[in-house]
Amino acid sequence: MPNSILKSTLKCIREEECINSTWVRNPFNLLAVIKPYVGISEKEKNDIIKISIDNVLQFSRNDGGFANSVKDEYGTTDGCS
Repeated sequence: MPNSILKSTLKCIREEECINSTWVRNPFNLLAVIKPYVGISEKEKNDIIKISIDNVLQFSRNDGGFANSVKDEYGTTDGCS
């Protein structure tokens, strides 16, 4: 079961669009729970880190803080908080 969770989580991280900060945080929480039960390769770790950094940077603000959601073409967020 943990290997299935790992595969699903990696698929989501690699393929799904990150629209709010929960998409960055939740996979890390899940990976932390299953880490003792699965082997995560160096390539997978590097992918997770790179993709997560790219995703977090989407939420950076001019004032140095971070927004919870990505703004759409109208300047509004997706409503998640």
